[in-house]
Amino acid sequence: MDPKKRAAEEAVTLIQPGTKVGLGDGSTIAHLVDLVAGAVSEGLLVEVYSSSPRTAALLASKKIPVEDTGATARVDLYIDGCDQLDHQLNALKSGGGIHTDEKLLAAMADVFVLLGDASKYVPRLDTRFPVVTELLPEASAFVLSRVRRHYPASTAALRRDEHGNPRTTRHGNYLAETSGGLRHGLVCKK
Repeated sequence: MDPKKRAAEEAVTLIQPGTKVGLGDGSTIAHLVDLVAGAVSEGLLVEVYSSSPRTAALLASKKIPVEDTGATARVDLYIDGCDQLDHQLNALKSGGGIHTDEKLLAAMADVFVLLGDASKYVPRLDTRFPVVTELLPEASAFVLSRVRRHYPASTAALRRDEHGNPRTTRHGNYLAETSGGLRHGLVCKK
């Protein structure tokens, strides 16, 4: 069986009647949406929120309304995928560029479930995936200069589109990608 589908099957068992559930993005979450749609068609009543425009569109295509995150102060459960996961449950996320929305729903959740099949497991987080940070456009040069100063062995740059323009989030912010030379995350001191 597909390990992503298996992870989704486990995750759907956490969604009980009346749950306010947030869903992230990715191929495993797409499997979960299919399972949630099946459960809803069989009578499961849930409120669904999403950090991902792609997941929201998938939910809408299955006639599952997506609630406005700004209209609630909490969700019972937030389920999302990851890019990498190590044995201490450290994870790299947001290759999809929905950084702030993911963090918001994760912070609002009573329970945050991170899905990762065996292909996501690494003994130690590595540089295959950059650390992604969402930046206010007005702060981008400042933040990138600080990252480069505190982590001189790293490469920090704005994510760009096919025309060389900074890629923006749905909030109009920029995404920075930092690779290599990060030993303890992006904790900078002045």
